Amino acid sequence: MDELLRRLEALDAKLTATQAAVERMRRYMLWTLIFNLVVFLLPLLALIIAVPMLLNAMSQNLSATGLL
Repeated sequence: MDELLRRLEALDAKLTATQAAVERMRRYMLWTLIFNLVVFLLPLLALIIAVPMLLNAMSQNLSATGLL
């Protein structure tokens, strides 16, 4: 009976350690996802805003010089 209790306690300790490792990995993956979204989406949004403004400025400059 004592050996069974020792085995259960050892198993419980291993399970607790595994749970902590999984939680750390989950947090790591969450922050990696957030970082990747920020790195990808912010420049994409900036391009969506900047490209029309740049095209408008270029067309105004070209029409002012008579090239367009």
